[in-house]
Amino acid sequence: MTSSTTDAGRVPLASSRRFQHLAVGDKVPLGRGPSWPVAVVEPRRALVLDMRNMGGFDWVWQFGLYTVDGRPTRLVSRSRVRTQTVWARLFTYVIEPAGFLMTRRMLLGIRERAEALRAGRRGTHGDRHAA
Repeated sequence: MTSSTTDAGRVPLASSRRFQHLAVGDKVPLGRGPSWPVAVVEPRRALVLDMRNMGGFDWVWQFGLYTVDGRPTRLVSRSRVRTQTVWARLFTYVIEPAGFLMTRRMLLGIRERAEALRAGRRGTHGDRHAA
């Protein structure tokens, strides 16, 4: 087992592989807060996490893979929060900057791992034909 961790810094990468085959209704733990129920899974296209009625919040987080004009695939993260109380709305203003930074770090980490995987496959493919 490697000592590398996910971007949240809590779950070893080796154990995060259990999330490779998610299904609707599964729960994804994110940090120390509540787990996020999986609402939509479209392999190689989309993942939607839907946390409604969470202490004054309705929160939906969507990840989508998009190819534009044949260029490399782009991973897009979208989040929508609807608040039910004034305190919940104020809380979103406080956590939004930190959420932006954490999401950016997570997306950059995913990009780094995807590019390393792609480079490894390319190297393996090239080695197989070089023999």
